[in-house]
Amino acid sequence: MNIYIMLQHLHSTLRYALLLLLVIAIIKALIGWLGKKEYTKGDKTVGTVLIAVTHVQALIGIILYVISPFIDLILANGFGAAMKSADTRFWAVEHFVGMIIAVFLITIGRARAKRITDSVTKHRTLAIFFIIALALIMYMIPWSQRGFFVGDAQ
Repeated sequence: MNIYIMLQHLHSTLRYALLLLLVIAIIKALIGWLGKKEYTKGDKTVGTVLIAVTHVQALIGIILYVISPFIDLILANGFGAAMKSADTRFWAVEHFVGMIIAVFLITIGRARAKRITDSVTKHRTLAIFFIIALALIMYMIPWSQRGFFVGDAQ
């Protein structure tokens, strides 16, 4: 198995950890915001782990993008030709850009919340940024083109 396939499997599998952590962080933020709860060490820990997993997932995705034979083919034929095909455009531009924006949303939301002293405002900020990021991630995951894990699609 070559490095590209191994990274592709890791990237595909790690998305579930990221989604689970993001949902947990959203639930904790909503409970804190709507329930007017204090921001706890547990909230901070979930946020720290979420940031770490998000950045590892992004790094793997960027490496996959750079070493992808698919992207080599697109570069050889030109981006103009790639933009004419919905599937090719998705992989060449939309998935990559959408996921980078989601990473920025998670990172910026966490950074902004760290500077806020009021717990309810901190929870609200996290909830808003994380919910928007989750919606974008769910939209950018190629559910219909992929199986549960890479290689499962029929």
